[in-house]
Amino acid sequence: MPTTIAALRGAFAGPRLGFALGLWLAAALGGAATGPVIGGLLIAGFSWRAVFWPQVALGLVATLLALPVVRDRGGRRSEVSVRLGGLAVVALALAALVAGLIRAGAAGWGSGQALAPIGAGVGLLGAVAWLAARSARRSGVLGGTDVAGLSAGLLVLVLAFVGNVGVYFLVSIWLQRVVGLSPLAAGVQLLPTAGLAAIASPLGGRLVARLGPERPLAAGLLLQIGSLLGLATLGGGSSYADALPFLVLFGLSVALIPTAAFTVVMRSVAPERSGLASGAQTCALNLGAVLSVAVLGTIVASAVAARYGDALTQVGLGAHVPSAAAIADVSQGIAEAPAGAGEATLAAFRQASAAAFSGAMGLALRVGAGFVLAALAVVAALSLQRRRSAI
Repeated sequence: MPTTIAALRGAFAGPRLGFALGLWLAAALGGAATGPVIGGLLIAGFSWRAVFWPQVALGLVATLLALPVVRDRGGRRSEVSVRLGGLAVVALALAALVAGLIRAGAAGWGSGQALAPIGAGVGLLGAVAWLAARSARRSGVLGGTDVAGLSAGLLVLVLAFVGNVGVYFLVSIWLQRVVGLSPLAAGVQLLPTAGLAAIASPLGGRLVARLGPERPLAAGLLLQIGSLLGLATLGGGSSYADALPFLVLFGLSVALIPTAAFTVVMRSVAPERSGLASGAQTCALNLGAVLSVAVLGTIVASAVAARYGDALTQVGLGAHVPSAAAIADVSQGIAEAPAGAGEATLAAFRQASAAAFSGAMGLALRVGAGFVLAALAVVAALSLQRRRSAI
């Protein structure tokens, strides 16, 4: 991914870069749109392991197609050394941070099992960032770099993708476990969302090319906040039709946010540092995705543990004491099914499980909307800084 974006920066400049990035995003989202459907077919026909098989063939085909057209354009190289020690520390810090977030779901947010690795991860990342900034100032490696734009673009990607990935992660579970769709049917139901984003991405690229990245980025973040808050209202008795308007909003937001944020990042660095910038934004995307699953998944687990007992009481099963394993299943949308229970009792368990999971999902999506709101604040601060600099 970093090399593809860097190659675009080498081939396109000025306003054309935004449109090229929009086309790049359309291709990526086209794959994302068909992936769940193909995955559903493979799971239905074989097993979950089968979803990895096409990657081998697709990788070989992509390599053969790329070899004749990808050329080294030459030109100025960036004199930047690769420091493996620093990379190892960053990898360790991210691993500790994610491990702590995951442990928080089982051990509690205030436990040492969660706070110790989270604190270690944040501390290590802060130390590496401070040392890297000091080294960059001394060496002048950031000369010609718009540090404010680069930092803002990367931070927006991390924050926005916490909410972005949360939609696919949680809503796909909701469609299968609560609405009752098969993996294939759930993939088909999500197809319009990713398909709309793929179709609209070139238009988003044109808007970025015409208006600059800040306004389309702010519009995309607002659409995503509205989508997350709307999806957060879904309950155990909601249907796909209830979710569809908000999934459409989400698709439109995805058509705007990455293209605009990529443009902010790539315009902040000199052309010879495009590889560094595109690598950094790929890391930001993946960090946002990992944090989304870890943070929002942990919130769902904690919320289900707090809500499931009340949900059982509301369906007349208040005397039942769920086990830790049952609560873990409900956190994944799986209804508890005690041995020997009659059909009416099992239906009551399904109703309670659906209500507990849907309520927990709503809380997690509202938290995701908070992350996206923080990204919007970063864009507003960047725009204000740009205006002050222009005066």
